Amino acid sequence: MEKSIPLRKILLLGAAYAVVQIGMQDMGIKTGKKQGALVRSMPMQVFLAFATSYSVTEDLWLAIIPVVLYFWLRDIYSNGITADVCFEDV
Repeated sequence: MEKSIPLRKILLLGAAYAVVQIGMQDMGIKTGKKQGALVRSMPMQVFLAFATSYSVTEDLWLAIIPVVLYFWLRDIYSNGITADVCFEDV
């Protein structure tokens, strides 16, 4: 009998990777070119955002709300106009 990896573990691994990625960037450690392109791809953005949200809420449906809110604020509310950093005046 083959055991499958529970969705919860996959999401927690994704969230842990997102935290590690941010930590490395904050410490000035460079990201691989292909690695950066992969992380910036839309499917990975959604997966990592959802995984991180799930790790905080531990609820699949509740985790969707902050992810949808983030992308709505970025793409619709801000008319797709993005900033290099979140808080430019800091």
